[in-house]
Amino acid sequence: MKKFEYRNVLMRVEEKASVKFAELGQDGWEMVGVVPAEFGIVCFFKRELTDG
Repeated sequence: MKKFEYRNVLMRVEEKASVKFAELGQDGWEMVGVVPAEFGIVCFFKRELTDG
């Protein structure tokens, strides 16, 4: 059975989201959800855990 780790990232209005998302994607993180927040958005990510 696959196992995943999860993280959430607060993106403030003034931040460059595309740069941050590209960095996370290169590290294997997949965005699975987004919700509005008071000062931006909260993005939820998951990535599959690997053995070793």
